[in-house]
Amino acid sequence: DLRLAAPPTPAELPRRLSAIHSVLDAPAASASLLALDALFGRAGAGGLRCLLSCQGADELLGGYHYYTWEGLGRLASLRSRLNVHGLRAGTAAYADLLRARRRLGELGLDDTDTDVDADAVVPASGSELRRRDVYGEQLATMLWYEDRIAMLHGVEVRYPFLQSGLAEWLLRLPHEYFVRGVERKRLLNAAFSARWPPGLRDERVKRGLPANEARLLANNRSFFAEGLALTSAHTGLTTERMIARLAGSSSPGPREARTIWRAASLGLWLKRVTEMQTGD
Repeated sequence: DLRLAAPPTPAELPRRLSAIHSVLDAPAASASLLALDALFGRAGAGGLRCLLSCQGADELLGGYHYYTWEGLGRLASLRSRLNVHGLRAGTAAYADLLRARRRLGELGLDDTDTDVDADAVVPASGSELRRRDVYGEQLATMLWYEDRIAMLHGVEVRYPFLQSGLAEWLLRLPHEYFVRGVERKRLLNAAFSARWPPGLRDERVKRGLPANEARLLANNRSFFAEGLALTSAHTGLTTERMIARLAGSSSPGPREARTIWRAASLGLWLKRVTEMQTGD
């Protein structure tokens, strides 16, 4: 139970983050990788050598909020071009879309866009969007993270939902089997909800691995300030404002903390790469 697992102490953090950088051969983009490391570390220490992962289930079974976008196809057909603000104003019935701001960013859109092609905002169908996600970069990146970090602890991960035959069969089924209105995962719920405990069946909040960059930054200010300074030294990027923010009395908010984390992680990874190249 990761809720009972304390985050790395200031003494442990450099070693754990260095190990993640080593096995990924890339900067750790999120503090959630520390939670993933804790998960597989606990499994390996407990003698578990193979775990099942549900990666791909949301993509295949319609679990994400933005899969309700398909209903917007009828609205999009009435207007060939919409700006983001007009789209927001005209879709009050689709509250899930309003909570999918992150997805707009992934599609290359943001709040400042004033002239957005409706076809870019609304995919041809929900089935097409699910297929894009199954074969897209985000899921591939998550699988890469899991595989690398699991093997760091001698653990193998299997993905039952991503068996090719099952995945393609699910992608061929009508989207209405999975999403209708704001109801998602309809097929999964119909098949198994009677067997689930009430706490799981009634859960409405989607939870990922616990990752609190702001808390980690606040508890390890000097370590991350060093990372920011290394980023500046290696890349020429200006990090003084972030270093000053770390030294302040209040913690940065979630979005700012994520930016500081990524910038510092880059510098710490570059330090490791440089040491390997020089043999230090």
